[in-house]
Amino acid sequence: MGDKMLSEEIKNIAQSSLIDVIGFTDASEFSNYTLKQSKRRDPKLTLPQTKSIVIAGIYISGITIPE
Repeated sequence: MGDKMLSEEIKNIAQSSLIDVIGFTDASEFSNYTLKQSKRRDPKLTLPQTKSIVIAGIYISGITIPE
């Protein structure tokens, strides 16, 4: 399955699972991460073969989601 097809499949699963926002990014180091010694600053320190990161957001309540 190609990257584009996989992204679309993940988006479809997210939508059917009531996930409000979904996004993708490359797994490069977070250059502005506050804790410079933290392993969390660079995904490849804990998962060396990581290529992409999937970010999902679920609306809980109390604020209005912008369109």
